[in-house]
Order: sequence, then structure tokens, then C-alpha cells
Amino acid sequence: MLEAIMKSDYKNKVNLFDSEVVMNQSIVFLGDSIIAFYKTNEYFNNLNILNRGIAGDTAVGILDRLEQIKKIKPSVVIISVGSNDIVRTKDSLSVIVSRILKIKEELESSLKHSKIYILSLSPVLRDHEITNNLYMKHRTNDIIDSINQELAKNTTLINVNEVLKDENNNLKLAYTTDGLHLTKLGYEVFSKKIALEVKELELK
Repeated sequence: MLEAIMKSDYKNKVNLFDSEVVMNQSIVFLGDSIIAFYKTNEYFNNLNILNRGIAGDTAVGILDRLEQIKKIKPSVVIISVGSNDIVRTKDSLSVIVSRILKIKEELESSLKHSKIYILSLSPVLRDHEITNNLYMKHRTNDIIDSINQELAKNTTLINVNEVLKDENNNLKLAYTTDGLHLTKLGYEVFSKKIALEVKELELK
């Protein structure tokens, strides 16, 4: 049932993105639910930010809809994806990493004058009373850390993971609504870290 709802939402979002009239030289946030639920206007003064997040998306899905991003000809693309690949595909960590890197490579190849950034995968908080186990499945911080380490060997990451963790290597309780998604405070920390690396972004 959940999968059917996600597929329907995915199709609707892709169609919506196709129909939108957008500004040239936009700053695009591209990714899964961490981006889809990100109210960027609450954290940045920039008026040219486009949210291209879809809940439940994977690197496979992003690759399938990259043409939409290329058409926009954005000045900046910030990519946050990979966590759902752990639970929605049966692929190895090396395959997941290679697909995330392929997203960046394809965008850099097509958008010669755009800056392309990859965010590290965010941590999770497992086995807490607020944790939504339906989302969690076998998604663990050890797996997430392994993916981030492999990505960091091959590209420059904006390491949002490190600023979202508590002393036990988990997503900090104050930063999450359900063990996976972020609270307003979590997004504030997330935004500050991204803005340190992406100079085009102006924090409120």
C-alpha cells in the first residue's frame, strides 16, 4: 500500500516539475524526502531556490529525472540522495555509491558552468520511542557511514552528517521527528552547514 502511494506521488511530482515555469540560474536542491520536506524559504533569503525533492526517491530515480534539471540550466545543484537506496534496492554499497557519483558526473558533463555539490547521507536514530520502524528497516548508521566514506574518497562532500550526530553517532533526538526526517532545528543546523560551502546561499 505504502509503495503504491509513493509511486503515485512520485509520478505526480515529476509531472508537476515538468509543468513549472522556473527562473534561469536557479539554485536547485535535488533529492529525496530530506529535500522534499525542506522549506528552504524559512532558512535562506534567496528567491531563486527550486526544490526538486521527492519523498522516497533513490539515486535510480534521480538519474531517471536528470533531464528536468539539465533543462533548467541552474547555477547550483545540491544533491541529497542515497539513504533510500539502502532499503528500496538490493544493490551493494559500491553500486549505490557509483550511482550517486554518476548523478554528479552527468550534471557536470551537461552543465559546464554550474556548480554541483553532493551532501553526505544524514544519520538516523534507531530504537527510540519516536523512531518510525517502517522507514528504518535495515538502514543503520554503520551502513550510512560506509557510503559517506566511499563517497568522500571520490568527491568532495558537504558533510551534514557530522553536524547532525550526537555523541553516540546517532541522529540527535532534537533534530528528528521520527528517527529519519528533520525537525526545524535539525534543518537550521543542516542549512548552516550547507551555506558554509555554497557561497551563493544567503542565510536568514
